[in-house]
Amino acid sequence: GYRVTDANTGLASTIDLFKLYDETKIGNSDPKIEISRALVSFNVNDISSSLKDKVSFDSGNFKCTLNLFDVQGTSVAPSDFTLEVYPLSRSFDEGRGQDLSTFNDLDSANFITASYRYGNSYLWNTSGSRAVGLLNSTDIDIIGSGTLAGTSSQVNLYKSQYFKNGTEDLSIDITNLVSASMCGLLPTFTGSLGFCIGFKTSEETDTSTRFVKRFASRHTRNPNLRPNITIEYDDSIVDYHKMFEFNSTGSIFLRTYEHNRPANVVYDASLRTITGSNSMLVRLTTGSFAFQVTASQHQKNGYFHTGIYSASFAMSSKDSSAVYVTSTTASLADLIYASGSVTFGEQWYDLYKNTRFYSGSLTINSPQNLVNLSQRDFRVSVKNVRSSYRRGSSAKIRLFLRDKNLAQEKFRKPIKLSSITIPEMYYRIKDADSNKVLIPFRKSDSTRSTQISFDDDGPFFNLPTAALPIGRAYTIEVMIVDRGVETILDTETRFRMDV
Repeated sequence: GYRVTDANTGLASTIDLFKLYDETKIGNSDPKIEISRALVSFNVNDISSSLKDKVSFDSGNFKCTLNLFDVQGTSVAPSDFTLEVYPLSRSFDEGRGQDLSTFNDLDSANFITASYRYGNSYLWNTSGSRAVGLLNSTDIDIIGSGTLAGTSSQVNLYKSQYFKNGTEDLSIDITNLVSASMCGLLPTFTGSLGFCIGFKTSEETDTSTRFVKRFASRHTRNPNLRPNITIEYDDSIVDYHKMFEFNSTGSIFLRTYEHNRPANVVYDASLRTITGSNSMLVRLTTGSFAFQVTASQHQKNGYFHTGIYSASFAMSSKDSSAVYVTSTTASLADLIYASGSVTFGEQWYDLYKNTRFYSGSLTINSPQNLVNLSQRDFRVSVKNVRSSYRRGSSAKIRLFLRDKNLAQEKFRKPIKLSSITIPEMYYRIKDADSNKVLIPFRKSDSTRSTQISFDDDGPFFNLPTAALPIGRAYTIEVMIVDRGVETILDTETRFRMDV
């Protein structure tokens, strides 16, 4: 036997991790250890550009997960081990090797050489890219710890995952590593953030053999199995204009445009615009009753969003303020009790009420109006799905939700039906042929990244076309959380992703 330290498998369809103890005899008769490690990198410039003006990298409102997918799936895979993921402190060449059997393809990167440029070889500081140390050290290959923004002490920058059965996928939260790289605190190379993956140190040096943990590489034919970083953040806007209830806090929104593009409201002759927190007034009136609350430019994920304003408030159904003063005074509580809902005039002003920007109405319902013990039979349809989308294109998917148990009245003239509004709805996207979930429901996750938005036209969400591999067909499912009951509905749609 012999050691292969200059072999490369950069173009192989799998990423193989193994550790062999005393399986071969090299030189003297002492037990020998043979190991492999994996190198992967991702272009974080693409992430940064796709999140521009959507989420602040240091806001704490998004999540990044490194995913590698198991393709061994048999009892041959080792079990009861831990993999460690270290950020790289230097760049590497992928190489063109493919031989995973005899390791006869020589190229860089390999165990000795990180890259080859202009006739020069650039070696790892320690073979196998294992020189570990502090962030910004010059004599290391991988970063073990460092001080990042917002911390006063050193923190571990490597990640680990335990594999009980050995056939699990790798799924590790690397949010702080990605955000640090996009903020310039962690080194990147031509916009790429690299990682070294291997068994934890004690498992590389013990007396056990672990052969072989096999992940799909980026060269696998199935695009759904290629390594990726998933980015999750909540960009939903839930407008309560059509589902506001007394005694519960809700939010109403005002969207403003200029030449069909989102634009902030201009409020004086100098063309100054309304921006920031508590910068508007919303006034609700009926009869002699008036309710006033401040509104703000809508802020989410660390950004104020252009052309979107919101106000959040609650109104009591027990308010005894007079609405009509006649021989018999009627209070707001009286009106709610009598009709179950009250329609208010809705006006949006500047803080000094010099200019009114919008006039409309808002109906607030009594919670008792919504008490219904019968189970609702929901049906959902997609109003505007296309047969195909270009990767990275903008696509707003409109949904229509109805209760099949409610009989619709007959009309002589065509009317526009309104979708049912449910504050808590989520979407997921599956491969239409394999049924593999590409984007799962995110109900319990802190990011709530698949929350469906609502406006005056009903539910909608922005289709994440950049996250879906091209050349495949997909379908959409919806989860509704209604009265504590989760219902999953198939939209029976099918669309493809094109280049």
